[in-house]
Amino acid sequence: MTFSRLALIALVAFPCLAAAGDDISTGDGAHELAIGLDLKTRPGGSSRIETVVNGHYDTDFGSLFSNDGEAGIALPAPGGYFTLAAADTSAWEYGPGQRTLAWVARYHLELPRGTEISMGIAQGQASSAKQWVTSLDLPLLTRARTDFDLALTGSRSNAEFRREAGIAAGDGWRQEEFGWMLNVSHPLTGRWAGFIGAGRHWQASGTGHEALWQTRIGVVWQWTKQPVGADRKTLF
Repeated sequence: MTFSRLALIALVAFPCLAAAGDDISTGDGAHELAIGLDLKTRPGGSSRIETVVNGHYDTDFGSLFSNDGEAGIALPAPGGYFTLAAADTSAWEYGPGQRTLAWVARYHLELPRGTEISMGIAQGQASSAKQWVTSLDLPLLTRARTDFDLALTGSRSNAEFRREAGIAAGDGWRQEEFGWMLNVSHPLTGRWAGFIGAGRHWQASGTGHEALWQTRIGVVWQWTKQPVGADRKTLF
């Protein structure tokens, strides 16, 4: 079954579940919007700045979300949740001008103390174009209402996916991306919080691979149905 058929089934099924009165929301009524800037610095000192807009909106039948180039819906699953999204791979750090559109299905395993592992597969415009994707969000510590966490990402793709994305093809499956980022977030006032992150990214390009430094800074606005002070998980 192709990802496009999965998406069609999901879009038809979700309203039916909501109409049946089943509350299968992945969240707790928390809506969140994060706006920031990414500064990417390549070897030789060349840099570029990009705008980042991430967020999620909880509904009675799931959560609508946008996160680093992926936009779709999240549904509860045993031990965590499942996401189905459309993705613009130009946001996956394949270098300027390297892009393709893809469907992405991920399973997110939620572990104690806020740790989360995601594993999934992306399909390009051709059914044979595939990429395995994975990520790890690891909370480190909290001091004076300031949260520190580490985010890791990685992917492996086949030759068909690399050709669609405009990156160096080669044969078979190979590692295309790996990165880490240390993130720090702190509440500012009311519903607002600030965040900053810095890390290293190793990525595919049109001719091979390159490494770059990445810095992110921005703010988060959050609204929740829960009472102030209730325990809940956020995007950052």
